[in-house]
Amino acid sequence: MRMAKDAGYDVEVAALLDNSDDITTEIISELMRDVGRVFEFSYGDVGRSRNEGVLNAAGDFVAFLDADDMWGANWLLEAARCADSRSDDVIWHPEVNVYLGHSDHILHHQDMEDDPFEPTSLMIENQWTALSFGRRESYVSNPYPASSVAEGIGFEDWAWNMNVIINGAVHKVVRGTSHIVRKKRRASLSQATLKADGVPPFTGYPSFLIRSR
Repeated sequence: MRMAKDAGYDVEVAALLDNSDDITTEIISELMRDVGRVFEFSYGDVGRSRNEGVLNAAGDFVAFLDADDMWGANWLLEAARCADSRSDDVIWHPEVNVYLGHSDHILHHQDMEDDPFEPTSLMIENQWTALSFGRRESYVSNPYPASSVAEGIGFEDWAWNMNVIINGAVHKVVRGTSHIVRKKRRASLSQATLKADGVPPFTGYPSFLIRSR
């Protein structure tokens, strides 16, 4: 964030706490006292919490960052520069995600314009994480769908990635940037969703692909 500020960008920080326990709320509130705003929700739905964060954001751009992950120092600055260079609807992602912990591997995000991207691959496997960057109106126009692990509906970011393509956006990567994601063995949303045999919320992506060919 300091690099983005030093480059002349105004940066707002907002912490979104959904069903946070008391100790987490206390720590985050103290850390954010002179930094930014804290929003507390009781949705139990990460997508709905993100939607509320977008609606309360004051800036032209939005970036989602998970509090237990790390990101490259240049991520926000380079993503903002890329977003400034385009007037169309683009969702930006770091070039690589480095996963550490329970599962160690590297994910190279696909660029729909520069890489040999096959649109049907998105029906089989999610190609981009939720830690994205884009214009605020892109997120307002494309809210995250509701999810409920108890009902077997999850992977809201996967469904969202499909929905934004349906609505005309493209997913691109910011070259030379990265995120480091901690994979936990237990107590993670992704593990709970997999255990529940969860599937993404329904989208019209298959029909969209058929119409597009």
